[in-house]
Amino acid sequence: MNHIERTVHLLRGLYAGKLSREEEEEARQLLENQHIRQVYEEWGDDERLKEELQRYAKYNPMKGKAAFEGKLQSIRAKRWRKRLLAAASCAILLGSGFLFWEQQQKTPMPVSAPTTAVGENALLLRLANGEEVFLKHDQQDVMTEEENTLIHVDNGSLSYENAPSSQTDEIKYNELYIPRGSECLLTLADGSKVWLNADSYLKYPVRFAGDNRQVEMRGEAYFEVVSDGRPFFVQSPSGTVQVVGTSFGVRDYAGERAMTTLVTGKVACTSNSGERVELSPGEQAYVSDAGKLEKRTVDVTEYVSWREGWFIFREELLENVMQMMCRWYDVEVFYQTPQLKELRFTGNLRRYDTIETFLQILAESCQVRYNLNGKTVILYE
Repeated sequence: MNHIERTVHLLRGLYAGKLSREEEEEARQLLENQHIRQVYEEWGDDERLKEELQRYAKYNPMKGKAAFEGKLQSIRAKRWRKRLLAAASCAILLGSGFLFWEQQQKTPMPVSAPTTAVGENALLLRLANGEEVFLKHDQQDVMTEEENTLIHVDNGSLSYENAPSSQTDEIKYNELYIPRGSECLLTLADGSKVWLNADSYLKYPVRFAGDNRQVEMRGEAYFEVVSDGRPFFVQSPSGTVQVVGTSFGVRDYAGERAMTTLVTGKVACTSNSGERVELSPGEQAYVSDAGKLEKRTVDVTEYVSWREGWFIFREELLENVMQMMCRWYDVEVFYQTPQLKELRFTGNLRRYDTIETFLQILAESCQVRYNLNGKTVILYE
């Protein structure tokens, strides 16, 4: 039995309560690693657990541990030692929260100043009458919109409640701006939910009237649309997505590739030039380099996991990774050489870790060094 099979055996045996006293002690020692413990707590499926561990079967545990311990000789601070030892044990078994690039590692540069805390930047809500309200993430409040609608504000989320007597066909809109370093869960008047990512915008009716429902967005959002017999349209700078009741993500930031990723249901995507594609679950519509609307099969978790607190990257260009990090952590990045943008990056990161944590992992995983000064990140070889 190899080390991966042994790990699976111990964790599953502990889960089922079928281990000997010696094996149980060995399993509990494994759970001292927070990343292994997370897998144990979140996954209850043998095959999925084994598949995730098997991805790292090619890494020799003894060589991996020795390589990380070698790096410790040049790092004086004890807190760095603890983090690198944790990374070494994780590299032997798991990818949760750590990255593996088959390149020579270099010691990270020290952090010179903390960055803005995630969620610190206030949301901006523009009401139908033009009034602008700034909402903090720890705020709890109830506001009235045009007498017939209540807006519930609860720790970074908004929900709309229409009065039963509200029967007007007049459509009034609210606009929600999500700054860099923030996010929001919005429940629309029809019960549909929208998760808005950092640096995003949504314009939506206070209440839906007529034969269809329509919202307008920029940036990135994940939708869970309630089916009520009326089509639901999402208008973005690159085109329109039409649904009835389904779950999907839309990413459409200026200067970046636009894409729609379908999780459940069925959607039709239409570009501004009139091209149209229909998606089934697990498919993604995107605008190609030639400007054409095309579709492909993808692992949807890579594109929608952000709403569940994860960044998941699979051989992603460092430039694309840093675009996401800059929006989420509200920082700017500069590259010493353009070639650094072409590096490929693979790993799972907790979304609510700090930018410092990510940069430390990045520096220990490839031929990249960094300097962090306030809200500026400089990457160099």
